[in-house]
Formats: sequence, C-alpha cells, structure tokens
Amino acid sequence: ALLRARDAGAVVQAAVKHLHEDFAVPQVAMRVWRGTASDLPEFQPVSEATRGFAAALTEPCCSTEPVADTALLFAGRAPKQGSYAYVPLRDGGTFGLLALASEESMRYYQGMGTLYLSRLGDLIGCALAAHVPPA
Repeated sequence: ALLRARDAGAVVQAAVKHLHEDFAVPQVAMRVWRGTASDLPEFQPVSEATRGFAAALTEPCCSTEPVADTALLFAGRAPKQGSYAYVPLRDGGTFGLLALASEESMRYYQGMGTLYLSRLGDLIGCALAAHVPPA
C-alpha cells in the first residue's frame, strides 16, 4: 500500500489504516514537518520540542509516560493511554514522527525490542520522502 501511494497524503492514509487494521494499534498519530504536501492534520506545524525529540531518537522510544507534545500529536484522541511508541521518520535527516498509543500499559514498554518499529519507520519514511521535497 505504501509503494502504491501516489502522494504524501495517500502514504499517511495507508500507513494509519494498516497500523489500525493489520497491527491492531488503537491510536496512531503522525506528523511530517517537511514540505506542505497536504491539508491533512499530519502536515500541520509542530513545536521545536517535537522536532528536537524526534531528531534525537537513535531508535524508537517506548514508554508508559507520554513525551514530545503527545496531547498535541493525538489532538486529544489519546489522553489516557497506558503506553506509547515514538518512531522517527527519516531519509537522512529527520522530517517526521510516528506516535502509537495503547490503553495496555505493557504494549509499548521501555527496553522492549524495537526492530519492527524501526522498520515501520524506515518504510513509512521512505514512502513519504518520495513525495515531500527535501529540506
């Protein structure tokens, strides 16, 4: 679905849909701050704190505590979740953040393996990079 997407909005929609349906992720939020590819909420401005947090991630971050403007990322849709995963979206430089949330406190926890989350970030980042102009 990511490879078939014809624009950045379609990449976002495919990623969110399949994370919900195929991976049973209850809450998905994504922000892309490079380019103005769409009017979707995923392309709205984010704070410097969110950009800095994403840029500092060397691997996905899993936690039972919200970080990086989580309330703003989820636009009030995930106020009382039990665990979170934050995945940077990159193509050399960091240009976005994927945030996942679950009511289950042990769905995403500090110290869990993040290989699949890393690969998801790589795939989504690559698909988006094909449709948003470089910085």
